Amino acid sequence: MIVIDTAKMIERVHKHSEKFTKMQRRARDLTPILPHIANDLLVVVDDSYITESSPSGKKWLPLKPSTIAKRKGRGRGILHLTGKLRAGFRANVIPGNRIRLTNTSGYFDPHQRGDRKRRPPRPPQRAMVPFHALGGGTYQVMTTGRAAVWRKKVAARIKRYIQRGLGGQGAGSTWR
Repeated sequence: MIVIDTAKMIERVHKHSEKFTKMQRRARDLTPILPHIANDLLVVVDDSYITESSPSGKKWLPLKPSTIAKRKGRGRGILHLTGKLRAGFRANVIPGNRIRLTNTSGYFDPHQRGDRKRRPPRPPQRAMVPFHALGGGTYQVMTTGRAAVWRKKVAARIKRYIQRGLGGQGAGSTWR
C-alpha cells in the first residue's frame, strides 16, 4: 500500500498562493513607486537640455541667426534664455496609477508637438519629453535613445516592485 501525504504539498501551494496574492495587490497599486518613476521622467527631460537633443536621440534644430542676434550674448544654449521652460516641468502622481507631466511656461507644446497654428504647420522642433503626440490626447513612448533606456528601466522597476515589494527600491534616481 502506498500512502501519499499531501500536507507538505498543500503547505507549499498556500505559501505560493499568498505570494501571488501579494503580487496581485502590488500590481493593482503602483503608488509607492510612481514618485520614483516621475522623478526619473524629470531626469530624462533635464538631460534633453544638457544634450540639446530629444530623448529619442534626435538633435534639436539649431537657433536661427536672427534669434542668436536678438539674444546679444544672453542665454547659454537652445531653449536656455530665461530658463522658464526647463524649470516649469512638474511630474505628479495622480489616482489610477498615473503620472501627470505638466509645464507651466506656456510655450512647451510648440516645441514638443509642433505648431499647428502656423501656416504651413510646423513639425516639432525640440522635443524634450520621451513621448510622441499621436493626437487626441494620446501619446506613445519614444523607442530609441535615452527614452528607450528610461522605458526599460521603468518596466524593470515595476516588475521588481510587483515581485518583491519596496525592498531595495531606494529613493534615488536609477534610470541611467
